[in-house]
Amino acid sequence: MKKLKLRLVKNWNKLHKSSTVIMSALAAVIGLIEVILPQMGLIQPFLDPATYGVLMFVMTVLIGIGRYVQQDSIKPEDKLGDRENAD
Repeated sequence: MKKLKLRLVKNWNKLHKSSTVIMSALAAVIGLIEVILPQMGLIQPFLDPATYGVLMFVMTVLIGIGRYVQQDSIKPEDKLGDRENAD
């Protein structure tokens, strides 16, 4: 079986500008506020479960779509999918 090697892309320090990274971070914060903190007894949930489910579904679809959209915040030579950065 082939060993999977995980490597950082060459432009890892510029990815914070990517809309997909921003949306992922936002989804994580919403999850923290809506699920984790209420379980710890620190706050009450502010969304009903159906609204939270729809919001997370929309966020993950947008993250997936955003992966294919040209993002001006990352220069073309910084793109993740190019051959130079794939190595």
